[in-house]
Amino acid sequence: MEDLARNRVNLNEVITHWPDMLKVAGSLVTNQVRAYDLLRLFGRDGRPAPLGAAFAEYGRIAKTEHLLRVVDPVDDTYRRQMNRQLTVQESRHKLARDVGHGKRGTIDQAYRDGMEDQLSSAMTWARGRCAPAR
Repeated sequence: MEDLARNRVNLNEVITHWPDMLKVAGSLVTNQVRAYDLLRLFGRDGRPAPLGAAFAEYGRIAKTEHLLRVVDPVDDTYRRQMNRQLTVQESRHKLARDVGHGKRGTIDQAYRDGMEDQLSSAMTWARGRCAPAR
């Protein structure tokens, strides 16, 4: 745990840039700016800009909370939830592999509108919920 707890979050940096951070978040939510443009703005010449460094510090708070919840010896609810999510994703990947293996990874028919939804419908059906045909 010492390696995890060696650094501290610089709250002064977050507090200083908080109004600008809220503006950035609002711009993202309202689609007034693209995330790609923000990433370019946050780091220039390999070094983070002050606003980018403030977002990095803010992200360290969530990272610390995540790590503390993962290693919590008393309450394993968070670990169980993570395991459940991984199991669902692994099931989806297994179905996609099985479908791809049965067809040897090839698409043997011409493209039709809605063809990309076929795998999505197959996954929904495999989870035990019948989806309406598209």
